Amino acid sequence: MQPNTLSHYYCLEEGQNAGQFREDLKAAIRVAESAGVAFRSIVFPRNQLNLAYLQICRDFGLIAYRGNPRSWMYQAKSLEAPVKRATRLLDTYMPLSGHNGYAAGRGSRSIIDLPASRFLRPYTRRFPSANRLQVRRILFDLSYAAKNNLVYHL
Repeated sequence: MQPNTLSHYYCLEEGQNAGQFREDLKAAIRVAESAGVAFRSIVFPRNQLNLAYLQICRDFGLIAYRGNPRSWMYQAKSLEAPVKRATRLLDTYMPLSGHNGYAAGRGSRSIIDLPASRFLRPYTRRFPSANRLQVRRILFDLSYAAKNNLVYHL
């Protein structure tokens, strides 16, 4: 199971700090443990990765996190520009950011970075051609990753 934080904590928003993140993560882990679940990894809400918080994750025994694809359009910020959001939407259907596969075993500060390769958007009846384009894009990426022995995180 990949945890989030208890309050869906946004790590790049103005006014928050490492101490608050630590307490939120501690509370999430406590709730999970009371249900018999042990966290080993984390997905940062809104993909807002604050590198300074990785050591806090490690302190709680987490060994991996879902990172962001390396393209500029996926680097999380507190406020997202409309152009950046539109570019990410188009990237769902057209290969603007490349294949986004990666070699296994990348890490940062003693915690493994497992970047997302692609976000699978929900099927919509309103845009059947968009659904087909998304599947085609993913299949292209998966084929590339398989041929090049890369990890692809959907």
